[in-house]
Amino acid sequence: MTRRKKQFHAVPPQPHLMDTLNHADRLAIIGPPRSGKTTLAKLLERTRCDPFVIHTDDLIDKMEWSSLSTHVVEECAGRARFLVEGVRVVHALRKGLEVDLVVEMRDPLVPLSEGQRRMQLAGYTVRDDWLTTMPVEDIPPLITMTGQPRETGRRAK
Repeated sequence: MTRRKKQFHAVPPQPHLMDTLNHADRLAIIGPPRSGKTTLAKLLERTRCDPFVIHTDDLIDKMEWSSLSTHVVEECAGRARFLVEGVRVVHALRKGLEVDLVVEMRDPLVPLSEGQRRMQLAGYTVRDDWLTTMPVEDIPPLITMTGQPRETGRRAK
């Protein structure tokens, strides 16, 4: 059986926003499950020249959740340019991941399962904690993107 490659059918952000995202050397994309983080990252991978990209969802089965954010911080430390995205990235920011720009995908685009809703709320709590405990002058620029939920044939479990 041949596996089909996952297709990303997304409308890219406006050109001026894409320019901003492409020029940030150390870029983090955060947000709740199913909000478009990976889709945006895949679009950016086509236009950025990043030698290093981490999709934290790819690491979920390879390590403990508690060590994943520390792993991200360690892997990105000292790199001049990277793109990192996923639900756990906000935890890495709280643990000291240094970035030039954070993009927050604010809204899930499809209905979430109960577990995904809990993950969403936990992520918002960690984000708020990170923003309120970090010195104001150290907070990187934050771009918030909101989306309209869309109907889908997939149902949350």
